[in-house]
Amino acid sequence: MKDESRISRMISTIDATNGFRSELIPMALASSSSASLALRNAILAVSAFHRYGAAAALQFKAKAVRWLSLSLSSETHNDTDIANTQLAASMMLCVYSVFDETEGNWYFHLDGAKAMLHHLWNVSGGNLRYQFLYTWLVYHEVLGAASQPKRLIEKGTPSIDLLADDSFDETAVIGSLGCSLEVLKAIHCLNKIRCKIMAGPPDITEALIIEGRLTSLTQNVSHVESPESQNLNTEKNCKILETAEIYRLSALLYSQRIHADYLDRRRERKAYLTQAFQIFNRLSICTSPWPLFVIACEADSDEQRLTIIRMLDHMDEARSIGNIFVLREIIQSFWKQKDLAADCDERGSQPSWLNSLDLLLIDSKGAVPWFI
Repeated sequence: MKDESRISRMISTIDATNGFRSELIPMALASSSSASLALRNAILAVSAFHRYGAAAALQFKAKAVRWLSLSLSSETHNDTDIANTQLAASMMLCVYSVFDETEGNWYFHLDGAKAMLHHLWNVSGGNLRYQFLYTWLVYHEVLGAASQPKRLIEKGTPSIDLLADDSFDETAVIGSLGCSLEVLKAIHCLNKIRCKIMAGPPDITEALIIEGRLTSLTQNVSHVESPESQNLNTEKNCKILETAEIYRLSALLYSQRIHADYLDRRRERKAYLTQAFQIFNRLSICTSPWPLFVIACEADSDEQRLTIIRMLDHMDEARSIGNIFVLREIIQSFWKQKDLAADCDERGSQPSWLNSLDLLLIDSKGAVPWFI
């Protein structure tokens, strides 16, 4: 029960509507189907790794993969309950890869989950609404593309484009994202712009539209996912909103970095950084690797870097996830590059942490950051 609570809080910032507890656990225990057994063992693998390490988790991970393979080959794909459970099992194997940075199959499991979502979209007649399982997948896909944006081109229609619900409040914070859908969509658009820049200058109008949306966005927690969330106390609400605000500021910094050669946003950049570090100083821990990474790479002063180191230390103590170790190495490597580039101008076009990240991922034979 203790491990369930801790892992579920890693998956969602809003405990009252935590999909890990309210959706994944019931799916894993619902039947003796191969899909349920795959999900059950995937959850046990993550729990065992978190508590005892990779050796203890190996048997559960192997069973999860075997049961999932059996389910995919023998259980009907037209049963939406089975298909959703298969998707959930693939996503839990993604989570395992985030814990164990040496495992190396994160994209493999994510691509499997994405294929299942596309199948469910076809079965539903192109009518998939937002729900925990699907937005959880989208979160992994969008932030995964932040480290390897070319996958957006190579892997077909993004999952985020398959979901639609006119009644859904896209400014509401979703616990499994840590931010609103509006912010996640902006990050997705910025990932696509990074791909376009590889072929030529970006559409500045598009950049200004995204910037305007993010600048004026106010995220809310009052109508998040279910009425129970309204019972959250004020302190928890503040932490949820401050985490969401960190995502919004990071998305603005991400946009500024992508367009650094085309738009002068030096004044705005300093303001975003100041606001971000003010929030960091109020938070006891930052549980969201992607915004921490973006802000860390933009950090200007030794004081800001020390704040980042403290946040990383706290994340290590609370989460002990291999992916955080990879992030720390990349951040510190970029800081060294930045220190050596004494002639770097204030716009920061040289060196750019985006360029450094791209080169690192091309040359690296080891783990890459998933930002989850």
